[in-house]
Amino acid sequence: MEDINKKIQNLEFIVAMRKMQDENTPANRSKMISEMMRTNFISPAIVSPEVEEKVRQNKEKGIRTPIHVSFKVIHTKDGKKFLPAFTDTIQMNEWKERTKMTDPVKNMVMNFDVYAQYVFGSKGGLAGFVINPFGENIVFPEELMRSLFKQKMEHAARAAKAKGGNGGSHDSQNHAN
Repeated sequence: MEDINKKIQNLEFIVAMRKMQDENTPANRSKMISEMMRTNFISPAIVSPEVEEKVRQNKEKGIRTPIHVSFKVIHTKDGKKFLPAFTDTIQMNEWKERTKMTDPVKNMVMNFDVYAQYVFGSKGGLAGFVINPFGENIVFPEELMRSLFKQKMEHAARAAKAKGGNGGSHDSQNHAN
């Protein structure tokens, strides 16, 4: 996760998402999900000025500082909470305007794995994440996230096995001269 002050654009994902919305076929859904798994999204977070200053000072000294951030959430009418994920600053600014956001938020860059960490670690407090809630409004509930995460891990295990066995480690022999 990193703080950004520049635009993020996810053209490949946006094209796949819109194509899936125009023509909801298994192939288009698969392509959209595949692109989503590689995409970095923008997530609004609140970081206290004191924490920001400490991070800045430690960064100057070459020290990495773990920080606590509070993420803004989207509330549904039935009380569920979703983390918002924006494809670009245009979508995030639309959300800020439509919700009359006055809190000073930082743009945090997060991918699917980071969203999964927060949703899975919330013990039911978060119901998933939603991409461009005032745009395309693509919802990934926790159950779907768990399924996608499991598939990703299984794929990684198969790839590691194909590369040479147990998790990518290789047998080697040491020779003394």
